Parts: sequence; C-alpha cells; structure tokens
Amino acid sequence: MSSAIKTLIATAAFCLSLFSGPGVAHEASSSYLYWQDSAPKQLRLDIALSDLMSNTFLRADASGKVHWQTLLEAEAQLAKVIEANVSALQSTGRCASKAALEGLTEYDNTTFSVWQLEWDCPAHSIHYQLFSRDDALHRALVTTQRDSTEQLGVLSPSNPQLDLASPASLTDILWQFILQGVLHMWLGLDHVLFLLTLLMLAFSPGRGTDGEPENRPVRQLILVITSFTIAHSITLVMSSLSLIQMSSRTVETLIAVSIIVSALKVLRPYNPINTLAISFGFGLLHGLGFSGVLSELLTQTPSKLVALFGFNVGVELGQLCIVLAAFPLLLRLQKSPVLMTRVFQGSAVGVALMGTFWAADRSGILAIVLSLKSVVN
Repeated sequence: MSSAIKTLIATAAFCLSLFSGPGVAHEASSSYLYWQDSAPKQLRLDIALSDLMSNTFLRADASGKVHWQTLLEAEAQLAKVIEANVSALQSTGRCASKAALEGLTEYDNTTFSVWQLEWDCPAHSIHYQLFSRDDALHRALVTTQRDSTEQLGVLSPSNPQLDLASPASLTDILWQFILQGVLHMWLGLDHVLFLLTLLMLAFSPGRGTDGEPENRPVRQLILVITSFTIAHSITLVMSSLSLIQMSSRTVETLIAVSIIVSALKVLRPYNPINTLAISFGFGLLHGLGFSGVLSELLTQTPSKLVALFGFNVGVELGQLCIVLAAFPLLLRLQKSPVLMTRVFQGSAVGVALMGTFWAADRSGILAIVLSLKSVVN
C-alpha cells in the first residue's frame, strides 16, 4: 500500500474518531419559560419531547413517537423531575411547587410538552437546573412580562438563576445572546465542519497553473468567508423574524447535504466561482439552521431585536475564532502542497462520511433502515 493511501486512510480515520461520538450531531437543546408579573405564583414551561426522551425515562413507541396517553401516564413522575429542578425562590427560601401537564405545542416543527408550575409564594427569582447533569448544552429561553413590556433572558448550567425583581437591561440581553451565538456556532458541529471545508476549498492546491501569486488563497479565503457570512446573516434575520419559514427537518437534512457536497468539492477542487456559489448558496441554508431557537420568540420589540442582533454577532465571533484558529495551520500546510493534498483529501473523506450519516439520520432514512432490520431479525 502506498504512503499516500496510508496517509489518506489515517487522516479519514482520525476525522471520524473526532466526529463520530454520541454527541456529534447534538446541538444545544432549548426549553421555553414564560412568566408574568400579573401571575407571580405561576410559570409556563415548554419542554421538547426529544429532550424528555434523552434525559428522562420517557421513551417513544415502535414508530418513534410519544403519544399523549403515554405522557399522561408518565405525568406524575415527570412532574417530580420538573419540581426538583425548576425552583421559585424568595428571601425566606424556596417556595413549594407543583407541576401539571397542560398540553402540547410546536416550535419550529418540533413538538413540546406544556407544563404549568404553581408555587405557594410569590417568586423573587427562578432557579433552573433541568437536565444540567446530563446535558451541559441545554438552556432555557425566558420571556418575562412586566407592565405589558416583554424581556428575554437565557438560563443555562453556567447561569441558572433569573432575578425577577430587577429586569435585565438591554446590555445584559445583548451580552447573553452574543454568548449564545458563539456557543451555537462552536457546538453546532455540522456548521463547524461546513466552515472547515470552505477553508480547505479556499486553500486547495493546484487551483491555477498561470503563476498566481502565493497570497491568492488568502484572498480567496476572504471572499469565501465573506459570502458565507452575508448569506447566513440574511436568512438568520429573515427566519428569526418569521419572514421565511421551512421545516426544521428539511433544513437540517439539507445542511447535511451541503457538508457532503462541499467535501466532495475538496476532493475535486473547482474554480473560485463555484466555490463562492457553494459558500453563498449553502450559507443561506445554514442561516436557517442558526435561527431555529429564535424564530418563535423574536418579533419587532426592542429587547427581541437586541437579542437577534446579539445572537448574530455571536455567531460571527464564533466563526471568526474558528477561522483564526485554523489559519496558521493552513498557511503551514500551504508550504508543502503534497502533504496539504493528503490531509485535505483524508479530511474530506471523513467529513463526507459524517455528512452522509447525518443526512440519513435527519431525513428519517436511518430510522427506517433500523426498523426494517429489527423486523427482519
């Protein structure tokens, strides 16, 4: 076996070892909290059924669905989990709470269970630690209403408490959502993989034989990242403000397809126009993916527009950090075209395989295959 093939196989195996763990396709999960000063002893909590299945005893049936009757039968046990992890506090201590299942709702085509929490005393603050032990990426998006004015907040394992007595300033909201945008970019490994394939496309050796200057890949990198940034910013804003809508399953599946296509183009580099078309066209899709958790909350009220702006800035900062981290390595590889080709091809094989797995999983094809396999066995 030639050294080139050995390098290719080793690099692909390394990439798969990085990206094939159980959390590889996991993006930060979200629940939604709603509190009004007109009902200080009550709180509405919406939890995704998928999160309940991932973090509690709740399981789907053979068809992969959780039916209403199943939820009703599990209500008492689930209520205990919620009551133990979502607390109302006042100066004298913790308020006694009771959680009740109220119904079902949808956010971005994902089914959520609706819970009503009631306390025996007015809450001064809310302490939220639901799923924090099993899911470090989980957060709660909080909407509080005081005197007909709505404000947003984010609760997470690193920031579990919300002070209801003193409303958050617009600056606080801005910084909270900048952080969420950065984390969303870093923890959304599908977005990271697509960005890395764009970097490889910009630096792919052998683009021209006409004596282009050595800094041409740097110029190409700037063009590619700029077009990707413009594209996903457009759809992030439009989708978050409900100006365009698309099924989350469709978006996530197409994002996986974008990873496959970009990886295949790394294996066979095309001209710069095609690379820019990839970065802009698929960037529009990734913007729809970025907007998922915000689209149900953001309307044209001041704090929500600030949250949208902060989230978008956070996504761009997260993206910039990835580019800056990869840039020195790319410059070093550029000095050895043969090594660069081997590393890029091996990485592209691993990325394409991961994208194929995600596409099969998100489209439902993988579930169908597994169910057929279980029937046969």
